[in-house]
Amino acid sequence: MGKMGMTEMGYGQKADGAKVPLGTVGVEVAQAGPGFVVTGSGRSGTTYISTLLRKVGINCGHEEWFTPFVHQRKTGLDGDASWMAVPVLQFYQGKVLVQGRHPLSVVRSLAGYDHGAFMRGDVPQAVFWQMKCQALPLLGLRRDAVYNSAVWWIAIYEKALAHADMVWTVEGMNGLRLASITNAVGRPVNMADCESAVETTPTNIHAHHQGVADIAWGDLPKSLKPRMWAVMEQLGYTSELV
Repeated sequence: MGKMGMTEMGYGQKADGAKVPLGTVGVEVAQAGPGFVVTGSGRSGTTYISTLLRKVGINCGHEEWFTPFVHQRKTGLDGDASWMAVPVLQFYQGKVLVQGRHPLSVVRSLAGYDHGAFMRGDVPQAVFWQMKCQALPLLGLRRDAVYNSAVWWIAIYEKALAHADMVWTVEGMNGLRLASITNAVGRPVNMADCESAVETTPTNIHAHHQGVADIAWGDLPKSLKPRMWAVMEQLGYTSELV
């Protein structure tokens, strides 16, 4: 399979030590994408929703089109679930579905990943930092995992929501919601099958074991909270969930 206009950025390394080619998720990749994308902040349940959709017969990948790992890109998908679509949504021609996850949950997960090294910038994964810089052109990053994670959540959802055709929260997932998603992507599935998929799929299907930061709402940067609240309201959260 061709590289779909990817610009080479060298090689990454898999867990087994094997080298794999890396590229950028650029305009050509977005324009040639599948019929829909489910996106969010990262650590927002994209593995979970892709699993649910596959269970009801919709071929939704998880970071299988919108990914810098050239060898993983698959054709023939109905859709893809990936936070990496966000920087190029303005070039994407399919349906954009945005799945929210509460900022505190996301910040805990991102700031705890690799004990904070990833979101501080200690991990030299250039392709992911390029995407972060694309998503955060005005806000910038600090040597602070909690601050960076909170800024990341805000900036990613602000950009994603500007292109959204449908929005929901992962915490509110149920059979009715899943059925409405299948309708939105043009592949309607009956309620019984949707309810069965939700009932039999664990919500922690992609829980990582790199550490979860012990963070309370009061630990989030006060300067960011007004923007965070504005995004939360667009996603459908209320003050009762803080």
